[in-house]
Amino acid sequence: MEHCCKYIASFSSQAPKGIESTIAEHKVYITSPDHSQNDIVVVIIPDIFGWSLTNTRVLADAYAAQAGVRVYVPDFYAGDHAPFDKTALKNFDLNQFISKHPPREKRDEVEHVAKAIKESSKAHRLAAIGFCWGAPSALYMGRQGGVADGVSFAHPSLVQDDDFSALAKPAMFICAEHDPIFTKEMENKARSIMADKANTQGDNRVYSTWHTFLGTQHHFATRGDEDDPYTARAMKDAQCLASNFFKSFRGD
Repeated sequence: MEHCCKYIASFSSQAPKGIESTIAEHKVYITSPDHSQNDIVVVIIPDIFGWSLTNTRVLADAYAAQAGVRVYVPDFYAGDHAPFDKTALKNFDLNQFISKHPPREKRDEVEHVAKAIKESSKAHRLAAIGFCWGAPSALYMGRQGGVADGVSFAHPSLVQDDDFSALAKPAMFICAEHDPIFTKEMENKARSIMADKANTQGDNRVYSTWHTFLGTQHHFATRGDEDDPYTARAMKDAQCLASNFFKSFRGD
């Protein structure tokens, strides 16, 4: 993970529009348009840059506006996060951070917060998307009996074949072409597992779609360079894919 997670291509120049609150003893960023639907909420499980990264909050604003849903970005690192300063980031000890905040061991905590969000908002449905660190928890919430009604990830890290084998809810996956963390071999194996689920018979059939963005790097969906036209288009298209996926769970 060292190469991809210790890199910020750019900070978003936009200003977040949401508010901050506390749910289940976790700080959380909340954003919703005036026409937001109360029947579905979306939970973003951020990468190691955490809940306060402007890029992630602006992306949450875009999901809210495009899908017409309320979006939550909780703090799962208790105020800790990778530094936003590019010079400090070069000396950031990623292994120590992951040891302190192991994504696979945090899955129950993440789901606990998601359940509290769903209950406090009185939503009927919940969708989750995980970026890098957040991917294992997103998949976990999509298992049989998990709190999510649909799950998604973008350029994941530390996922395992069993995460896909256990998946029981509709899913939408965003992958980067050049990703040393979620390699092409890993992506192909995961696709194979989900293909088996798609082509089975009866109630065990699981819907999923896969989208690999050519010419992109591991971090592109949240931390891509907005000043590069190619990357900016990839970011926008990935954003629209996720928004349409979330919108599909609305009751209207």
